[in-house]
Amino acid sequence: MIWKHNDLADLETRLAALPAGQPKLIVFESVYSIDGDIAPTVEICDLADHYGAMTYLDEVHAVGLYGPRGGGMPPFVRQLIV
Repeated sequence: MIWKHNDLADLETRLAALPAGQPKLIVFESVYSIDGDIAPTVEICDLADHYGAMTYLDEVHAVGLYGPRGGGMPPFVRQLIV
């Protein structure tokens, strides 16, 4: 399934339509290279938790943009894990 770019309502609608026991994986980038949009990472992770989905976060375009010494998301991962 493909969901609209950074559209949390669309993602939730699509997740809700899937059977509860079906494995789910949400794949997204933290920073999109084309236009520099930053994904709503916390909200996506909240939806994943609610619908029993796993997440795969691509950080390739985040290097140098945020985090200590420009290291991206890893220092914040503990805040995302419930």
